[in-house]
Amino acid sequence: MKAHKLSWKILAMASATAVLLPAAIVNGHPDAMGTRFVASTGTDAGDCDDNHHPCRTLIYALTQVEPGNAIKLAAGSYDVSGIDVENILVGKEGVRGGYSAEDHFAIQDAESNPTRISGVADAFRNNFIAHGFVVVDANGNALPRIIMPKMLAPTACTNGRAGDFPCHNIDYLAQVQLQEIPGAPTSASEIWGLVDLDDNREYAIMGHRNGTAFYDVTTPGAPVLVASISGNPSLWREVKAYQVFDAALGKHRAYAYATTEAPGGGLQVFDLTDLPNSVTLVNTLTEFSTSHTLYISNINYATNAALPGATPYLFIAGSNIAGGAFRIYDLTNPVSPTLVTSPPAGTGYMHDSTSMLITDNRTTQCANAHNPCQVLVDFNETSVDLWDVTDKAAPFRLSTTTYPTASYVHSGWPTADNMAIVVHDELDELRRGINTHIYTLDIADLRVPSLITSYTGGTTSTDHNGYTIGNRYYVSHYKRGLVIFDVTNPRALAEVGSFDTYLSPSANSAGTDGAWGVYPFLTSGTILISDIENGLFLLKKNETLPPPAPPPPVGNNPQPPRSDGGGGGGGALDGLALILLAGFAMLRARRHTPARQRETERHGLPASSRALPVDEVQPRGPQRHAPAGGFARAVAQLRRRGRLPERPHDCAPCVRSRHHALRSG
Repeated sequence: MKAHKLSWKILAMASATAVLLPAAIVNGHPDAMGTRFVASTGTDAGDCDDNHHPCRTLIYALTQVEPGNAIKLAAGSYDVSGIDVENILVGKEGVRGGYSAEDHFAIQDAESNPTRISGVADAFRNNFIAHGFVVVDANGNALPRIIMPKMLAPTACTNGRAGDFPCHNIDYLAQVQLQEIPGAPTSASEIWGLVDLDDNREYAIMGHRNGTAFYDVTTPGAPVLVASISGNPSLWREVKAYQVFDAALGKHRAYAYATTEAPGGGLQVFDLTDLPNSVTLVNTLTEFSTSHTLYISNINYATNAALPGATPYLFIAGSNIAGGAFRIYDLTNPVSPTLVTSPPAGTGYMHDSTSMLITDNRTTQCANAHNPCQVLVDFNETSVDLWDVTDKAAPFRLSTTTYPTASYVHSGWPTADNMAIVVHDELDELRRGINTHIYTLDIADLRVPSLITSYTGGTTSTDHNGYTIGNRYYVSHYKRGLVIFDVTNPRALAEVGSFDTYLSPSANSAGTDGAWGVYPFLTSGTILISDIENGLFLLKKNETLPPPAPPPPVGNNPQPPRSDGGGGGGGALDGLALILLAGFAMLRARRHTPARQRETERHGLPASSRALPVDEVQPRGPQRHAPAGGFARAVAQLRRRGRLPERPHDCAPCVRSRHHALRSG
């Protein structure tokens, strides 16, 4: 969130409008937002949020966390018997192993730092293994991943099922499970694809913990492994592709790029020109060590070739340089991309990005009225920023849009007409106990966009990434798998199809396990899904049935932001508690003011878009406290079983002011 001046006037406004302001967010990955640290050499005292002074036990750390926090565990042995781990100990905002107190939890290395955990139910075994743990039985013997049954032939979605998979209007084609990938990685990450312009063959490119896998999916019912090329081990690996015609060769050359948050991973460059026979790692750029995501602009997302008259550029987000601000690279030499743009000083961390090529009358709103105008969409944890990056030497921020209920502004994608952007907040369900919320940013005015809630789901399932094709919007919806929306009216998304790739545990609840990525652009209509625990899925849209009934209204959800830019709000809160929470939040904001905020005027940011107002909040019906989340339930269970003493000052959802977390590696 943007910095707020601490004043009783603002505090009174917060109380009057029942807005629970989100805590200030440290630049970096979500791990930095309230991460707790545990090592056998630590001491059970304080908040456990200092990576130089960890706590000693997981049980104590659970008393210090808030919904959506992470707990990093150093090598050692831990037990979760009797703890309800659903939505608590899994996912990248849950408990993770493989760390060391010696490097202050900087690097997750499960092989070097074995973190043994016992008391894990079979339904959660693969989750713990995926997140850096060695699951052991009562005798301390390591347990393997559970291999789920696999359908061997394409299966239509009939009566709400394709085999064991719940579905609606989406058919099953094939699956590649993790143990089938060379090296048997314990998790999968991002997915991308490619259509070869020379022979129309189709390919899937999937990141996994150990590297990047390449599959020929021309026959989607029988994917064929071409190569799996190793990279520094990490849960996070993002991939993109680029294709360009080589006149001397008389054919197209194709390349793939991979980034990771593993230290020293840099940017891997793969030559795909010899597909379907082989893939070659041809370069690793080490200008930066780590990066969270990457994006290539001005391309056809199926062929990954340049749009007519446009020049593609590679955008790097969340690197270890300049606080993770965006970096733009020229692809004239695809094997060795060249840095052409470093953002203005103080820009701040960018988590994910996309772009639009604006050619309508909105170009008059761009810097120097650029036409066409290349607009970068910067999802930076606290807001959606629009940048004119037409002039690579002088990026110009057009606007910043945030909202009072922002928890972690994660990613999004424009509608087909570039008049709106669908926005995903990765932590609103986890931190605020609300049902799925998806937002739409109206960008009819690039200088003063407005944001509304365009979809509220029937469960708390966390939405992750999405892409648009025509009037359909494809979302990798973590524990719900793939969900397809009709985005004809971007202010009111309507679900038309789904396929649940994540069966164990079966609950479609908040959390970040399950479907990580979706790639819907293959010209055949094959849809690619990467599921963290379950590998690669190939699916097919088959809209033969009416859309499912919309979820019923949820009375306990906070009021969403309004389309006029007015603020959203939390559920009805006790007045004194609200004042205290708002005060803590603003104190944190003052202590963690982003350097970017101090640069807004210098870079031409209109005053009207620096922060949304927080007025005109109108509750829709009976309101009550949002649930405190799974951590509070876990603490209550432990106390009932006598494993924790009563501590009346414990309050899992209360706002804490200290953050000493080290940015995730």
